[in-house]
Amino acid sequence: MKIDNLCKSLQLYYYLAFLLFFAVAFLSSCFIKEPLYELGSNVAILLQSVGIMYVIISVPLGLWIFSQKLKTLKTKDSVQCFYKKIWLLRLSLISFGVILNVLFFYILKDLSMLYAAAIAAIAFIFCKPTMIKIENDFSIFDEQNEQGKEE
Repeated sequence: MKIDNLCKSLQLYYYLAFLLFFAVAFLSSCFIKEPLYELGSNVAILLQSVGIMYVIISVPLGLWIFSQKLKTLKTKDSVQCFYKKIWLLRLSLISFGVILNVLFFYILKDLSMLYAAAIAAIAFIFCKPTMIKIENDFSIFDEQNEQGKEE
């Protein structure tokens, strides 16, 4: 698989996730008119805690896992397949935070859920696949291989 084909397939997943964000927001706004739980209730506090904690944990974790797994690549043949898997893992971790908090926003009508979704969405935007980013990631792999051969 060439790098441009890899970039196109990753961009397809990226834009499908964006489409899913808007679908969840649209459907939630259509079907959930009133808050389902009062803000002080135990369920509301639990949902707020889960939504915020998920974003606080998943965004750095997704970015860290991606960088650590990228460093473990050994052969050029396995790079693109493995790169796609770890990129999709990062995308899934971060995009689930956006979807979860948008859904919680409509369930609770609490702005803190919208802020948490915005934080995850900003991280999601920075993960957009471009040829430059992918080539940069592969150049890191090449540098690691050259250092390994010298030692």
